[in-house]
Amino acid sequence: MRELCRRLDGLPLAIELAAARAKVLPPEKLLPRLTERLDLLRGGRDAESRHATLRATIAWSYELLRPDEQQLFARLGVFAGGCTFGAAEEVCAADLDTLQALLDKSLLRRTGDRYWMLETIREFALEGHDERADAHETLMKRTDYYVRVAEEAYQMHRSAAQGEWLDRLDPEHDNIRAAIAHAREMGDGELELRLALAVAQFRIRRGYFSEVLADLERALQFPGRPDLRARALHLAGWTASIFGRSNDGERLLREGLALARELGDPKLIVEELYTLAAMVSDRDQVEAQPMYDELLELVEQHPEDRFPRAFVNLGDFALRRGDYARARDVSARGIELAREVDDPWPLALALSNHGEALLGLGSAEEAMEDFREALRVMQTTQDAHGVALMLSSIGVAAVEIGNLERGIRLLACADVLVVEELEADFTGYEGELHEQAVAKARETCGQFEAEWARGRALTREEALAEALSKAAKTKA
Repeated sequence: MRELCRRLDGLPLAIELAAARAKVLPPEKLLPRLTERLDLLRGGRDAESRHATLRATIAWSYELLRPDEQQLFARLGVFAGGCTFGAAEEVCAADLDTLQALLDKSLLRRTGDRYWMLETIREFALEGHDERADAHETLMKRTDYYVRVAEEAYQMHRSAAQGEWLDRLDPEHDNIRAAIAHAREMGDGELELRLALAVAQFRIRRGYFSEVLADLERALQFPGRPDLRARALHLAGWTASIFGRSNDGERLLREGLALARELGDPKLIVEELYTLAAMVSDRDQVEAQPMYDELLELVEQHPEDRFPRAFVNLGDFALRRGDYARARDVSARGIELAREVDDPWPLALALSNHGEALLGLGSAEEAMEDFREALRVMQTTQDAHGVALMLSSIGVAAVEIGNLERGIRLLACADVLVVEELEADFTGYEGELHEQAVAKARETCGQFEAEWARGRALTREEALAEALSKAAKTKA
């Protein structure tokens, strides 16, 4: 019943009408039908005519609006999750006086810098919008607006302003989803690809991997600009590997690499190559070796581009081969370059690899420091997947140091975050370390099951506090 009330926006009339419907259908049966709230929740025969249904109630308020207010009300319905004044102004030709009138009549609400509607009211507004002659024009303006927002934000994803970029896109994600759906409905594959690609890095940081893959794969069914297509193939291939679809991932990446070579773009070639090489090396290091050789040659030929992520993947490969000294050295180079270009994401990854190399060299306490710094960086980039992996790495180091109980708790929490919440897999060298540490702790700790259960029950915030505590590197 609590969820039913929330979905009805807490409106007293809606709850009263839902209670009447509950005589026929239990709350759990009503919930799936709430996409048609206005028709579902009708009053009984003895209800006042003005309050007989939610539709009539909202219609009564709507009829009191001036024509310009009615027009803006209908147009504002296209926003999913609300909008800023700038969006309302550009997409709906809104002005402050008309917005204020809708606020005064309780058909619109404002929280901070965002204007929004209760979902029951928005449903009514959308019905009116769909009947207007300018409906298609408004939808196109909304889609164009969010293409620009997403693409402007994407330009910040490799800068120190990543946090600002993520915070800007968070409240607009539903609007961008709606814009992608609209592009798909129109059959505009290139527009759909632009949107899906522009929002992909945001979704990766937030852990929306299934949406990344689904939208990119759908958009890739249509022809589009070769450079956009190459980038989309790269991200789709990498994301497929997160779900354990290594064959699909490799196929997509090989197609992306071939396209990047046709374009002759060294940056695209490097991006495709380092991801494909990492995937191939999971199954055949001999086959991957020429790819890594070419990768190193390319980054040395183009030092002005400073590819920190390439050195991340060179470190990955060295770790897989057990060459910990080389992994330490190339990862240190990756750390240096990432600091130079002020890009937090490869910095965190290079720190992680450097720590794993130190683990292999027997310096678990030094590795712990690298992992802790990587975790702090991942927090600033708000990378949900990266944070979960760093919790695992700190758990691995804790087990190696001898702090078994703490290590088990962090490994268990990381397992929940990666496998259950993100619906992803532990892959590559990090996955091997995770499994080995779990097996070692299980064999050597008599309290393994109890500590594992405690770790699974930790909230993300509790796990972060435990991982970053200085006590994490001391022996229990």
